[in-house]
Amino acid sequence: MPGLCVRVGAKVIFYVAKRPPGSKKFVWSKLGDYPAMSLAKARSDAGQVLSAIIEGRPPSPPERGAVTFADAAEQFIVTCLPGKRSAKEKEGTIRRELIPALGERPIASISHNDLVSLLKNIADRPERRNSGRLKSGGPHAARKARAELGPLLKWAAFNRIGGLQSNPSGAIPNTELLRGKKYNKTRDHVLRDDELRFIWLAAIDTPYPFGTLIRALILTGQRLNEIASAGWPEIDEGTGCLVIPSERMKNGQQHALPLTGRMRTLLDELPRIDGGDFLFSTTFGKRPISGFSKFKARLDRDIAALAGPGRVEHWQLHDIRRTVRTGLSRAGVLPFHAELVIGHRQSGVHGVYDRFRYNAEKLDALRRWEQLLLQILDPPPANVVDLSESMRAMTAV
Repeated sequence: MPGLCVRVGAKVIFYVAKRPPGSKKFVWSKLGDYPAMSLAKARSDAGQVLSAIIEGRPPSPPERGAVTFADAAEQFIVTCLPGKRSAKEKEGTIRRELIPALGERPIASISHNDLVSLLKNIADRPERRNSGRLKSGGPHAARKARAELGPLLKWAAFNRIGGLQSNPSGAIPNTELLRGKKYNKTRDHVLRDDELRFIWLAAIDTPYPFGTLIRALILTGQRLNEIASAGWPEIDEGTGCLVIPSERMKNGQQHALPLTGRMRTLLDELPRIDGGDFLFSTTFGKRPISGFSKFKARLDRDIAALAGPGRVEHWQLHDIRRTVRTGLSRAGVLPFHAELVIGHRQSGVHGVYDRFRYNAEKLDALRRWEQLLLQILDPPPANVVDLSESMRAMTAV
């Protein structure tokens, strides 16, 4: 039957997918799980759901009991998440934190208190195991779960899914949910020079692709996925830039990253395999690198062996980006150019009217950062005075 679909994963699920008249977007509606629902029953129910979509009514699986949270969540995932930059992460949070706790509940029966209790339980779970490895819990995990609950329940209430009349998560602000919890609202960890040096040295000894990826992040200051998923076709030899497409940028705008001499040297070291497009890959270039937690744990062990216990504080990959942005300022780069280097969206009139790409300025900024990085990686002896710094200090006086 046209419009009847089957999604095969941990479960086999029947759906109806139909584009309403005048719409460019498909509406997906869950019918049921196989084998609890037979193929014949799915075909029978699909006709009624298709009629509802064609008539512009919210699709509701016929002849079923109360629509559960899991039913609504599955429909939300296939209807609203496709095309979103962080769709995979959002779906993971819904499946990991929300469906196991609320899945069997009729969605119309879920109350504000139920959600507060669930989110507080997530916030109270330890963030780390005894080994120090990350665990799914803590204030940040609770914030993420709340961030996915809101849009899901708002969508369900708007479409009256399962008779839900209003969004029960609407009055759960983070400030109240996490009151009394200790957590960094905004991470502010900037790596010290000695920490950055140990990370770089350990990355040199870490085999491709992760060690090379870490050095590329230090050289460029870009977000992890912007570099980890980069492909050879994105390198524009005409402009000398890595052109990161808009769908991989947080600000939704294409970003041209000028390649410095050291970055080009690093790229020249990468294996180039016929039929493989990705720069950093464990599958011969067919797919980008993944498994960052595992690679990071190995790197941390190597750093501890190199530096000694406690010499490098706990750090995250995103701390590299913050460190590079701080380093650009240390290197004398103007704030406007530094923000362009790391791909932050420009505000005000610059964001609306200024379409100049500033590639020369960004290249100069990255070269200044490279010079500072070289000094960090190979600092002069304590009895050697940097004359340029002394001259600047004298001028300031």
